Amino acid sequence: NSWTLVHQFNCLGQQAVGQVIFAPDDPNLAFAAGGCAIARSVDGGATWTDIPIQGTVFHLAITYRGNGLHRVYALGPGQMWFSQDDGLTWYKDLGNVPPQAGGPIGKCCGNSAQVLIVEPGTFDHVMVAVPGIANGPSYWRNNPTWDDDGSFCNTPVVYDTNSSKSY
Repeated sequence: NSWTLVHQFNCLGQQAVGQVIFAPDDPNLAFAAGGCAIARSVDGGATWTDIPIQGTVFHLAITYRGNGLHRVYALGPGQMWFSQDDGLTWYKDLGNVPPQAGGPIGKCCGNSAQVLIVEPGTFDHVMVAVPGIANGPSYWRNNPTWDDDGSFCNTPVVYDTNSSKSY
């Protein structure tokens, strides 16, 4: 019936909040992607604290890491960050991120990632779906235990006789 403004990002020229997520096992732990910063709440969204990011962030994903901690991922245009301590400390992921990944969602803004998820049951397998290179035989993946030969994810399985690995 009514709404109350509880937080506003102070980003010059930035878009509105791109996404709000809650920890799957803790309804008090929440995050909001606000363009120039990530906001963190430990009281179910009643109050928020901004965590500045060197770049722009529109998408978030969270999973339980163990030992009472969560791993949180943030995605912006061509860049990704992660936190291993419930969003207190953030690190830029220096791995490959598709350059068109991570823009704001909506018809106004061209191609952008529409999905950032963590594989259920893990805390380190992250998937990004990007328009034009998503759905069907061309979604993007990266896993440090696989040899990265540039193959798309849904290509036929190939067995490598030299390393006893299949991809």
